[in-house]
Amino acid sequence: MARKSTRRTIARVAIPSISQERAHPAVRPLLKSSVGVFEFLASAEGLSRSQQTRIIDQAIMMLEGFYAHLPLKRAMYALDPLQRLRLLRQRLHTFNSAASFHREMTSIFTSLHDLHTNYCLPAPFKDANAWLPFKVESYCGIHPGGDPACAPEHRRYLVTSVAGWFHHPTFRRGVELLHWNGIPIARAVEIAAAQSAGGNAGALHAKGLAALTARPLIVFWLLGAG
Repeated sequence: MARKSTRRTIARVAIPSISQERAHPAVRPLLKSSVGVFEFLASAEGLSRSQQTRIIDQAIMMLEGFYAHLPLKRAMYALDPLQRLRLLRQRLHTFNSAASFHREMTSIFTSLHDLHTNYCLPAPFKDANAWLPFKVESYCGIHPGGDPACAPEHRRYLVTSVAGWFHHPTFRRGVELLHWNGIPIARAVEIAAAQSAGGNAGALHAKGLAALTARPLIVFWLLGAG
């Protein structure tokens, strides 16, 4: 018997019924279960200080006792995740929200640049996806001097597809994105990429770009939330 999906779709606001009806039948159940970002965050329970401490202690035990790649990661990236975890445990009293704790734990684990070693968020995040009804891709503009090198300042970001049920008078396929919630678009991609475990600049950029509009909240925190 197939297991019924319990995943929820998190959008900026709950997706209207009329938009759900226009969508493909395969995705209607996900759209029907959608909730707005702020409604979703309000329903999320925080972690107690003892729960946070237990998570940190288990992370230290795992990395120190079982993570065979730790010496290599320390040498490659000049990092010390164990010390960061111990410092986090000492300053837990300065964290006034679960969001701050989750962001720091995510940062520590993604600093390893290891797709097999992740910090996975608890419920309700583990059962939710955040999603926008369009896709963003980038291409490299040519430098006026003829240099085809793809420096960050030469990247351009375009909306390359939009869900058929989503309609807006000016926002459509082909528009160029310059800012994202008031942040220069290139910087927004960097911020999203920092939550991924890409091992090189190309992988980080690709993951950051994809995470702008679709992200599983089990491993990605909501930008600007908390």
